[in-house]
Amino acid sequence: MYKEGTSNKDQTTAGGSFGIGKNAPYAASELSMVCYSTHYVQPHRIEKFIARCKLVAHYNPEDEDEELQHVGFGTSEELKKNRYPPVMGDFIPDVFRLPNRGTGIFIFGFKIGRDTDWEKSARCTIASNFFAAIHDKKLEVVVGGVKINNETLNVEDFGEGKEKQYYDIYKNTEEPIRVSGKFGKLNLKIATGNDNMENRVAYINSRGMLITAEKSFKNNPFCARIEIGKYVAIVCAADDETEKKIREMEPPTHKLINYKSVGADDEKRIKNELDELNSKIVSHIKKILDIDDVDDSGNISELAEIIPFEAESNKDNNDSKGSKKPGKIKVTTSTPTNNNTISDSEDGTDGHGPGKKSGGGHGKKPRIKVATKTNMKNIRVTRHDENLRVAFDSITGINKFVLCPAGEENLIESAITVKRITNVNGVNEVGFKEGIITVNSDAGKRIILDIPLDNSLQYTGYSITEYRTRRKST
Repeated sequence: MYKEGTSNKDQTTAGGSFGIGKNAPYAASELSMVCYSTHYVQPHRIEKFIARCKLVAHYNPEDEDEELQHVGFGTSEELKKNRYPPVMGDFIPDVFRLPNRGTGIFIFGFKIGRDTDWEKSARCTIASNFFAAIHDKKLEVVVGGVKINNETLNVEDFGEGKEKQYYDIYKNTEEPIRVSGKFGKLNLKIATGNDNMENRVAYINSRGMLITAEKSFKNNPFCARIEIGKYVAIVCAADDETEKKIREMEPPTHKLINYKSVGADDEKRIKNELDELNSKIVSHIKKILDIDDVDDSGNISELAEIIPFEAESNKDNNDSKGSKKPGKIKVTTSTPTNNNTISDSEDGTDGHGPGKKSGGGHGKKPRIKVATKTNMKNIRVTRHDENLRVAFDSITGINKFVLCPAGEENLIESAITVKRITNVNGVNEVGFKEGIITVNSDAGKRIILDIPLDNSLQYTGYSITEYRTRRKST
């Protein structure tokens, strides 16, 4: 407590690393004054107490020529061997003595601020950030007389936060998937199918603290940029060596994982190793979602407020270095696995000779032929009153696609959940589930859909990702 910005840890995987978090209690004190009381056994009972107040540098009221420092300590007058000796044993006032082993932090002038129900906010913050530690019985917290532990933690403690989804997976998924690579070993847990899932991968450290669930690789190298379907997953280090490497990439806030913090000499290697793990995480999630890897891609122009644009070719939409020019939206074509797909042999037959559908065969291995062209052409996306108007030509009459935010301030992320579709033209049947919009029509029809979007879903642009089941190529 004598120093700021320093840490004293004897384990590479210990909690904390920068000595900054110990300043947090002062932010909750109107007087910037905190007392610490410690009780431990080594080998006999030892108790220590110290108070610390942080104000501003000022002159001594008894001597105007003497400037006093900004930090003051409440210490023992009995012990002079240290500059600021702690109060020991029976000299500690009874109100600060702890009956059990541990450390007590006493905040003077507790700052409630605008949040009158601070106990509820505290429980929500504790549950959202330390649910894994609480579930594993590493942590128990008492807030206003209410215990938060393995037996009492419930979804109501999380409030409206998405962290309750991670807690549900952590609690209910017993056998994780082991993901290994050059960087290290991870344990992965995945859940799918709930419309409220936000398509995120959260990393939890070995102390049971949620570090990040960001969707960008630079802040969370374990993220999965999958736009189709609904899922949520959590990742934990499977051994101390992997935990140590990840911990070195955490900033003082412990709110993200930045591989660039390892230093220029190792940055490229670490990024490649994390890319390997990321690809394996994505593959496992796609397997559970029943989605194959992307097999085709193109570009259409970004949504404008008034003027519509026609889809353009890939060649026109990319610069000489292969990066997208501003104002374009990526359209990917994913190929989900379908149990009702059509199997063909290498020469277009089913292994029974030309034109045959039954009988003996030549033993060729059947395979699935996937159409290489999109089923949606001449795509236009415009504003129409308060709706988003999507128009396209349906080649086969069967179309599935998802709508995602895009634009300078929004990278392509998870699909927007559509709750209703109005003003449908050229359609025999339309449906939407888990973000996937399904349109059935006659082949060759021009389809026009109006999709109402509330204010929370207003973006500069939108991406359309076609979701194709496998079909026999012609």
